[in-house]
Amino acid sequence: LAYDLTVIPYLLAWDVHVEGVLEGIATLSAGYWTIDLVLSFFRAYSKHGELVYDSSAIACRYLRSWFFPDLFLNLMDWL
Repeated sequence: LAYDLTVIPYLLAWDVHVEGVLEGIATLSAGYWTIDLVLSFFRAYSKHGELVYDSSAIACRYLRSWFFPDLFLNLMDWL
């Protein structure tokens, strides 16, 4: 997250090409967020003070909430 908050604005502001160490860090960051997207299908959530562990309920809730913004941002990292 620190990389995303500091380096991406720098790259965009000065049109710096990503190469070398920055390329490696960018790949690690994209990999982290991609793994986070996948793991979000398995994270329990709280409903009325109780944790919901049902995988189909978790998947449905994620697909209706943050899945598409997460997917869009992940695609932007990889393209």
